[in-house]
Amino acid sequence: MADVRWHHGQAHFSAGTGGHDGSPRRLREPLELARLLLADFDPSVAAIAAQPFYLTACVNGRERNHVPDFLLLGGDGVVTVVNVKPSARLADPKVAEALDGRAVFAERGWRHEI
Repeated sequence: MADVRWHHGQAHFSAGTGGHDGSPRRLREPLELARLLLADFDPSVAAIAAQPFYLTACVNGRERNHVPDFLLLGGDGVVTVVNVKPSARLADPKVAEALDGRAVFAERGWRHEI
């Protein structure tokens, strides 16, 4: 991953790295890029992982699979799982259900952001 320094001691991360298979990943949505840039310049964020894991969970009695957009590690050790979706897409019950990983993440002490 590229390491470009903006201020002394503050690392910033390239938006084009970190796919599941190790290959470069292109951001699909302008909102993903915007959220990545916010995290990149947030001094409380120590590390960023794009598409960090494949989640399989039982939601409302059905097995659901989902890959979050980002995982942010805070300098304080707090993990935040980030899913980026336009607000209009959240009105779709299937999308909302797929993104609802609150219980899974809360069990691990992680934050979840949509």
